[in-house]
Amino acid sequence: MLDEAARAYVNQPRGARFGGWGLIVSSIYEWYQADFGGTDAGVIRHLKKYAAPALAERLGSADRIHNHEYDWDINLAGSGNLVKTGNLARTGGAPKDGALKKVN
Repeated sequence: MLDEAARAYVNQPRGARFGGWGLIVSSIYEWYQADFGGTDAGVIRHLKKYAAPALAERLGSADRIHNHEYDWDINLAGSGNLVKTGNLARTGGAPKDGALKKVN
């Protein structure tokens, strides 16, 4: 089940994609890089393991990660009781001070 979830995540643009400058991955791979080998090369190995053939081929020429991105809006989807209260980082890093607030 975990392999299936990893495959699904890696093969969508939120997980890994190539932009004009190179490989762009989810910030999750930056925040938890130690869990994926501790280096860009380790993350790329993880991505290749689960990538569909076309993505795996492109990853074969990637030697580093160019950027990390995270869409904070997905954390709000269906939550019903969370609201944005401040500036949310769109790329890299964790939410800014007080980014999400639970309301009753």
